[in-house]
Amino acid sequence: MRKFLLLFIAALALTSFSPAASAGAYRVDIDDVDNVTVLVDLNAGPVAVTPGLNEIEMNGERYLRIIANEGVLFTELTIVDSYDDSERSIADQLQVLPDGRSYIDFSSTFPEDETLRVRTQGAADARTASFTLNIDNPAKAELQLKDVNIPLQAGSNVIKFEPTSESIYEIVPLDYYSIYSLTHNGQAVDRGDGYRYQVKVADGDVVDVVTVYPDVDCSVTFSLTGDDADDFIREVDVNGRAATNWAAPGFSVKCGSVLTLRGRTDEYEVISFTVNGAVETFSSEVSLFIAEDTEIKVDVRKYASYKVTLNVDDPARVTAYRGYINDGETYELQAGTNTIEILRKNPFFTLQPAPGCYIKTMTVTCQDDYSPAELTKPSVQVPVTDNDVVTIVTAEIVRDQKAMVYVHQSELAAEDFSVKRGDTSALTLTDGYNELPFYDRDNSFVITNALEVSTRVYQNDEPVELDFAGYNFYVDLADGDVLKIFYDCVPATHKVTVESDADLTDVDVLMDHIRPLGVGTAKALEFSHVSIAPKAGAAISVDVNGEPLTADADGVYALTVNGDKTIKITRQESSLTEISASKSPQAVDLLGRPASKGLLILPGKKILK
Repeated sequence: MRKFLLLFIAALALTSFSPAASAGAYRVDIDDVDNVTVLVDLNAGPVAVTPGLNEIEMNGERYLRIIANEGVLFTELTIVDSYDDSERSIADQLQVLPDGRSYIDFSSTFPEDETLRVRTQGAADARTASFTLNIDNPAKAELQLKDVNIPLQAGSNVIKFEPTSESIYEIVPLDYYSIYSLTHNGQAVDRGDGYRYQVKVADGDVVDVVTVYPDVDCSVTFSLTGDDADDFIREVDVNGRAATNWAAPGFSVKCGSVLTLRGRTDEYEVISFTVNGAVETFSSEVSLFIAEDTEIKVDVRKYASYKVTLNVDDPARVTAYRGYINDGETYELQAGTNTIEILRKNPFFTLQPAPGCYIKTMTVTCQDDYSPAELTKPSVQVPVTDNDVVTIVTAEIVRDQKAMVYVHQSELAAEDFSVKRGDTSALTLTDGYNELPFYDRDNSFVITNALEVSTRVYQNDEPVELDFAGYNFYVDLADGDVLKIFYDCVPATHKVTVESDADLTDVDVLMDHIRPLGVGTAKALEFSHVSIAPKAGAAISVDVNGEPLTADADGVYALTVNGDKTIKITRQESSLTEISASKSPQAVDLLGRPASKGLLILPGKKILK
């Protein structure tokens, strides 16, 4: 009654309640304790057992492992249930260790009622039965018993086995087609679980394995029925090579060939597919192993379709795909109006701009116009219905705007250092300043937030916030903007003050190589670059915080902001003596005579005219 009530409660609770299998001890009846090793904890040593009945404390473990020692086989594994006075064998649950020893993991829900009877025998004595396996080439297949290989030789092999625990063998081809035929006592054996052959042998059985295919031709005939069925098969390959004559009468392949069919399953529904009368499933690609004359029958129905008008200004700038790009089918387009067919099963097509081009605008009948962000994606999926009109205008990408990107310590971000355009194409940037040409559709730029170190992003020295998910920074750049990316660094903010004894019409003062500075004070992040470049003919000197700054070989004064800076620009006196207003200069020749060309005489100076 106890077990009945417990089972009844378990049924009511479905699987939410399970009796504790580890409560109490497991009962095991062992004939020869020298033949087995018993484990409760797999990480601990063996449990001591005695011949006959043992009560083994499980100490919270659910499974008791009993291993047949080397050279020993289990001849019986039976659960004796005292509750209903029944017995059942669990020999089919035997497993094999990598070293070839058999074992059983025994678990009991009602250990007070159940006893495992274990009987063993030395392998040589236990293997009282045998079967014969004939094989022409043992290099093409393996014989396995519980996943353990048994060596074979070409010709006849006599395999001894223990009838209770060793009766089920598997013959495993080394590749899917390396066995031509396999018979057990003259009866053909089908493949199991995709490629293995399983045989249950008895004493005196014969298994024949033939790996060599006969050198004969097998005819292959096709019967295609349904709507426009002749167009259903896209390609036929034989052993990886295209067969162009597959539909011709008398088509045949060598016995042992692999025939691959590729059908237009995107355009047709397969109603039925049979191979020699056996019902099969037709996917977009089907491979058949041909070992006999084969009749292939396919009944199809073509999917209904829409007619769509596609207006394109320049077909060289865009490719239109039927369905998904991965489907690989494209429409042949011409400039102007095109009529394309769209399957109702997949009522859309996909546009992909050519390299260096983009879709400027797209309108679809009775739909909202596509936004620039939608059209800037690497590909654009366009859902349509019957008689829709789609008009697209394309353009070539001209990156005529410019920004500067400063990167600080990118090596700390490692693989997380990533800056991409809005179309997901990646930028190649190095530490320091990088000139970035762009056009409006490159926005929004995406900077990945590094995982191992902090990431800080500034646009025109103003901080940019992370997106709500905390993964990326999104930035829309304008012409002349400066983007700065810092890893594991919080740049200080400083003041840069520019002073000049005159206006700056003849001097270019730039911060970050691109942002003009005027007279006055501006905010600047640490590491910002400032340059002062006099225009042609201007002579200046520059002091920074009262110290003179030296120009480089090109006459440009440059500094890096690492604190508050006051830059003073001073004009230098001209080296030419002022020309007297009362006396006009006179050009003379080398002898001092008046001339239209020659030397222009100025007070204290001679200038070639």
